[in-house]
Amino acid sequence: MFSPYVRGLILKHGEDWRAKWHEETVRRLDEWRINTAAAWSDGDLRRPYVSFCAGWGDTPRVPTESGFLGVPDVFDPSFETNVAAAAEAAEKLKDDPWLIGWCTANEMGWYGDWEHGMNRVNLIHAGPKSLAAKSAWIDALKAGYADIASLNEAWGTQHASFAGVEMPRGPAFSMPWSDFLDFRFSAMAERFAWHYQAVRSRDRSRLALTCNHGDLYHGDWYAAMGARPEWYASSADGFETGQIMFGSDPDYFNLLYMESLAGFGKPISPNRLAYKFPD
Repeated sequence: MFSPYVRGLILKHGEDWRAKWHEETVRRLDEWRINTAAAWSDGDLRRPYVSFCAGWGDTPRVPTESGFLGVPDVFDPSFETNVAAAAEAAEKLKDDPWLIGWCTANEMGWYGDWEHGMNRVNLIHAGPKSLAAKSAWIDALKAGYADIASLNEAWGTQHASFAGVEMPRGPAFSMPWSDFLDFRFSAMAERFAWHYQAVRSRDRSRLALTCNHGDLYHGDWYAAMGARPEWYASSADGFETGQIMFGSDPDYFNLLYMESLAGFGKPISPNRLAYKFPD
């Protein structure tokens, strides 16, 4: 891929352009008094940084209209094994003096394919029968109810067997939706705990924070993103928030976010702050 910027560096510095660009960049950061590095940086910038440790190898992805969302079917048996990639990442970087911590993932896309109006539940419904998420849902119901009659009584339904019980497709004040949220929240917390444990097995001295889930306080995002803060607190050393400030924060989003996390007594790290003003 052609890069006009890189071409300009080559014309300016010659064959040794990369090393000279690096020194110039470090010098500028010093002059600008920027004392930490952003996401996807490394110790070469001579500033404290955090690294992402998400990894799931060849775990099957959840399909969408335009291909694959990039989100793994976390219920697939291969997922637990494949998070070993997180341990490998920790092994490579644990001796870097500039590394100050880990994030167990970035913005994972748990919500679904919002560009096509498909939340994650609908994507699973539309996916092939081989998706492990479908069978995991049935297993969770069987663990929660003694038999299909007990489920029907609680739900007010008439299912003939567990095999015919689908995930509810949208938010509602109902037992099916409540059971689905419990299923979703516990599954996400468990799977992030696997990442946490994989990192901890290689690096015992640094904090390993949750992934950034963004907005939890508008519409159905709290449920859709699969993030229950108290369960995440049990599977990480703290929270990575990645906040976006909109104007004067009229909905008190940032206040709610910080207040909801502060009570857990764990570090809160807004590693990425963005300010958006209406004018």
